[in-house]
Amino acid sequence: MSPADAETSLSPSSMPLHRLGDLFAAVLTLVLLMALVSQDISRKATPITPQAAAVLADTRININAATQEELETLLGIGPVLARSILKRRPYKTPRKLSNVPGLGPKRVEKLLPLIHFGPEKAPDGP
Repeated sequence: MSPADAETSLSPSSMPLHRLGDLFAAVLTLVLLMALVSQDISRKATPITPQAAAVLADTRININAATQEELETLLGIGPVLARSILKRRPYKTPRKLSNVPGLGPKRVEKLLPLIHFGPEKAPDGP
């Protein structure tokens, strides 16, 4: 091997670029894996205490007592879907609510943090 060949094979222009490409691929893979793991962690439900549930119940909409206007404030619920929800009341479980045409298990799952299944409004007395 001549000195020129040895100098070319060890030159900074050939080896570091190859290693740099490998390093870049490894770092990119690591970043993507971390992003996937963080998404998975953020999707998991966190259990709440009974006290926190009571506070949330005060701010969530009672699906069995809400007016049409209140139902329309929920994400993805327009006038037609609100009327369908009103017609089929009462609901005791998310599964029963998901039977409303236009709602399904996925949409109901998205609504669950915003609603609760309380009692129906008592009729106004004389």
